Amino acid sequence: MHSDSIYHEQQGFSQKWLMIILVLELLISVAATVLIFMKEPDAGILVALLPALFGIALFLLMTKARLKLEINDQEIHYQFRPFHLSRRTITRSQVDALTVVSYDPLSDYGGWGIRKGREGWAYTTAGHTGLLIKRNNGKPVLIGTSRPDALAAFLRSRWTALYRPAS
Repeated sequence: MHSDSIYHEQQGFSQKWLMIILVLELLISVAATVLIFMKEPDAGILVALLPALFGIALFLLMTKARLKLEINDQEIHYQFRPFHLSRRTITRSQVDALTVVSYDPLSDYGGWGIRKGREGWAYTTAGHTGLLIKRNNGKPVLIGTSRPDALAAFLRSRWTALYRPAS
């Protein structure tokens, strides 16, 4: 959603390769539970169910995780559910510069998710573009975006003094 005064974006982990891995992990964990029940009938129910419970929990965590980004004229809000219980806010007065950048998730941050890299913390779910927020406390933050052109257009019009086009 993008209105004149608010930019809003929500992303999740939706890569096909990741979904295949998650489904395989779920199937293997359920199969492990069945094998435990078949080979160790005296094993406690909790011990036998642990692989399936772990598999289901990981599957749900990854498929339900959402990165939300909302920017208005004065603040940048972001939240990576379920890891952040409340949204994080960066005010205009805390920002030195904003740039929509291309980055390499693996070499720059070690992958997707909540990651620490050379450029500070990153919150990403997919892709290789993000909003690099250079804060005046010296701690930059990168927030992934699947709509870099729309985000750049919003920042050019609403955060003009702080927006820096990528070089």
